[in-house]
Amino acid sequence: MFAIDHLAFPCFDMAGTKRFYTEVLGGRLRHTQSGPAEAWNAKEYHLMVFELPGGVVVDFFWFEGIRRPDEGLPKDIRHVALSVTSRQEVMLWKHRLEAVGESFWVETHSAGDVHVYVTDPNGVTWEIVAAEDGSRAG
Repeated sequence: MFAIDHLAFPCFDMAGTKRFYTEVLGGRLRHTQSGPAEAWNAKEYHLMVFELPGGVVVDFFWFEGIRRPDEGLPKDIRHVALSVTSRQEVMLWKHRLEAVGESFWVETHSAGDVHVYVTDPNGVTWEIVAAEDGSRAG
């Protein structure tokens, strides 16, 4: 049996990333560190570790010269799904994103369900879905 310890992604915008994970998603900056990054052909790296509500831990690595790849994939094909308890909670997140002026989109996959998608400054897309709507189904 596996459990996810944390997720790790490249960071292309440190200030925007900090804002997104603390102010938009309501997480907390749990840890930061810097160190040599010779293996990445850079002088040093910077790491920011965020803990989201519910305990999901997300790491972001930045180093000078890092560039966002142009993948050309549909915007929702690669994402991480966050499960909340109810459709009502999904709608609360939708209203929160509206209130902070964050861009997002909504999809319905079957009658009555709502899936809210939001993309962070690094291109990481998060889906917020109610457990009752089959969050394991993607």
